[in-house]
Parts: sequence; C-alpha cells; structure tokens
Amino acid sequence: MILPLIMGCEEVINIELKNVEPRLVIEGVISDQPEHSWFAVSKTTDYFEPNDFPMISGAFITVTDNIGQVDTFTEVQPGIYSAPDLVGQIGRTYNASVTVDSITYTATSSIPAPITIDSVRTEYQEGGGFGPEEDEGYRLYVNFTDPPDIPNYGRLKITLNDSLLPDYYLYDDDFTDGNPIEYDYFNQVFQIGDSLTIEYVSMDSVTFDYFRTLVSVTAYEEDNGGDPAAPANPLTNWNNDALGYFGAFSVNLRTLIVAENR
Repeated sequence: MILPLIMGCEEVINIELKNVEPRLVIEGVISDQPEHSWFAVSKTTDYFEPNDFPMISGAFITVTDNIGQVDTFTEVQPGIYSAPDLVGQIGRTYNASVTVDSITYTATSSIPAPITIDSVRTEYQEGGGFGPEEDEGYRLYVNFTDPPDIPNYGRLKITLNDSLLPDYYLYDDDFTDGNPIEYDYFNQVFQIGDSLTIEYVSMDSVTFDYFRTLVSVTAYEEDNGGDPAAPANPLTNWNNDALGYFGAFSVNLRTLIVAENR
C-alpha cells in the first residue's frame, strides 16, 4: 500500500512529540548514494516551548558495518554530522553509535536491494476543477514492479526544479507482493519545461515502522488543528530512550523534463 506523508525529507523532522522532559532526538541516514550519509542530533523541549529544537554539538558518532569497516562522522554545523566518503553497500548491516554527555545510543539498520523504477511519464489534463491538483497541466505517473516473495518497504520522493516537494509516499507490499504498481502524483500538476527527479528509496522494516508511525502523529496534528499532544511518539530503533531513527537506504532514480504530449 502507499501512504501519504507531508513532511520535509532529509531534513530535521521537527514534529511535536509526546513528552514533557526534554529527550534526545537522533536522525541518521546511511545511503548508497555519494555524500548522502548524515546525522542530526537535537533535543526536544517541553509542551510550553513548541517548535524549539536545540541542536546538540559535540556528539561522537561512528558507524560500523558487518564486515568491520568503521566510519567516523564530523560535525559540519551545529548538530549536523557528515561522512562524505561513506557510501553504503547493498546487503550490508550498519551499526550506529552516538555518544552525547557520556551516554551512548545505538541502533542498527540494513540496506536492502533497491526497487527499480520502470518508467515515468506525464499526461495532460484540461483543468477546471477545484484545487491545484485539478489545474490545467500535466499529471505525473510512476511505474515500478514489486519483487515477488520478498518483503519490500520504501518511499517515493519528487524534486521539482531543484526543490524537494514537501510531500512524499510510503510503500509496503503487504497487499501488492509481486505486482506492477502505478503511482499517480495527485497533489499538483506540472508545466511544460519543469524538471522532475523521482526517487524510490528502499528501506528495511524497522525504518519503515518509524515513518509509518510518523504518519499517524502528523495526521493527528493536522486533524486536531496542530494540537501537539500527540497520542504517542513514532517508533524508534534507538536504545536508551532516544527518539528519532537510524535508516540505511538504497536509491533508484529517474529524471524527466515535462514536454507537450496532448
């Protein structure tokens, strides 16, 4: 199934979490794409200080894979850590270690084989309906095939003219194992000359569970007028009571320039 999720992608995810005492939030990514492995370390605040997420400097961060290779992350700006030479390898498992104030937090994630995008295309619509998705322009369609007999989890990301669109979609194959999938991006239309980059990001089940439960938290806030008293925090794979996630991703991407095809 594909689930809609509105949030920034590969940015610090500042949602209102359910807690009173400040807690550490660690977001970490290992990718098979060059210069796409990073960590963001911050801290939540209490109910009376919403939208204030102080970044944490001075963390010591390493990632070790299952063949013993160790990479150390360097702080490149307050609370943001990078290892530009680290390129994740499909099939490997990565163990992350983050030490802050003498407490070490650990998490594990594996890079699955990527799902390949079969095709991308746009189709013209005349418009005249209500909302930006019903304007005159070109709708985007993305096709991929789910590999059979293998649990698959992922998300689709779309970049328009170098700007990442603020919504993307989670996918799991609970009801579509082995099937061809056609994804219709229905939130807006595009115009002739627009440059689109479409990415399918494959992830393991633990990372998917974080984003799946994040959907529930963000949906609760939207349905309740931004009420930060969410029913629960998203699931996490960090120990020692840290929030956030550590995910290892493989990426398949396609590009498209929108052309007239009425």
